[in-house]
Amino acid sequence: GAKFKIEDLNGKIVGELVTNEEGEAISKDLPIGNYTLVEKEAPKGYELSKDKIAVKVEKDAEVEIKIGNKKLPDPMGKMKLVKVDISDKNKKLAGAKFHIEDAKGKVVGELITDEKGEMISKDLPIGNYTLVEIEAPKGYELLKDKIAVKIEKDTVVEIKIENKKLPDPTGQFEIEKVDDKDSELKLKGAVFQVLDKEGKELSRLITDEKGKVISTQLAIGKYTIKEIKAPNGYMLLRDPIEIEITEAVKTQKITVKNAKNNWVIPNTGGSGTTIFYVIGIMLMFGVLYFCKKNRIL
Repeated sequence: GAKFKIEDLNGKIVGELVTNEEGEAISKDLPIGNYTLVEKEAPKGYELSKDKIAVKVEKDAEVEIKIGNKKLPDPMGKMKLVKVDISDKNKKLAGAKFHIEDAKGKVVGELITDEKGEMISKDLPIGNYTLVEIEAPKGYELLKDKIAVKIEKDTVVEIKIENKKLPDPTGQFEIEKVDDKDSELKLKGAVFQVLDKEGKELSRLITDEKGKVISTQLAIGKYTIKEIKAPNGYMLLRDPIEIEITEAVKTQKITVKNAKNNWVIPNTGGSGTTIFYVIGIMLMFGVLYFCKKNRIL
């Protein structure tokens, strides 16, 4: 594909040479004398030779000239990745990681979006590529689709890719209400308030005939469970129960024991024996007063 013109001493074009697939070309017969070869079209992907090649044609001789060409740098381009929230295009997503694969599926680069949700690739030879997400931004779904990208010479191709937010992680808890003396005795009818960290009531739960109740799905965080009605014949819990919903445990099991009559388990009783102590003391003072008044003592 290299094309040369043949000039005589006067600069007149007297012939042309075009190299074949083997890089060779033979001129027509030329009168003996001095000539100049000037490349006017270089092979594809090679620099045009600026030099003029002097050639001396002699009688009945075939002069061989070997000419070298310098390969042009491969034409290059870049790609710019922009990662956004699918529901809010102004929300840029950091931490998305992509592999850049060439047409043969070979990984030739990697992109990780910055705090602006952007990243520009290194120079890539022109051609077709594929972007494959290997790590999604935190809290977002991994992109399953592969993104086709065409790199063109001296251009930066911008690709905007949207990610869908994962549902917020949740958990729940299950309360089992039992007798403090007999854990096989399940207690129905206990009513609990579920409070968030600000003390706002989120729901109320009532234990069933198996002494159980399960909360709704709750966002990750800390909650307070407060008994507001004890099962019939049982003391109300004195202290609330603090729990924390985490991603590690989907359903937390909580066993709550209630005491009958005047016995209360630490941290799970209401007014407990205190009221009876007070009544007892008052009665004792009353008896003493009566005896003294009637001079029995």
